[in-house]
Amino acid sequence: MQNKIRLAQEQKIPIMLVLGDREADGRTATIRRRDAKAGDAQETVAWAELADRLARQSNERAAE
Repeated sequence: MQNKIRLAQEQKIPIMLVLGDREADGRTATIRRRDAKAGDAQETVAWAELADRLARQSNERAAE
């Protein structure tokens, strides 16, 4: 998984969702931001909350 994260950072992908075994079991996703500093806390959210957040952001961008 570390290699995939490193590749995403090299490709300058702004937001990565980490879905490992723990996240799948807990039905959560860990959000990793490219602009985060080393040691910054990562955010873990439930799938339903993540879906709502992404839909809201998509709607906001479409309205611009």
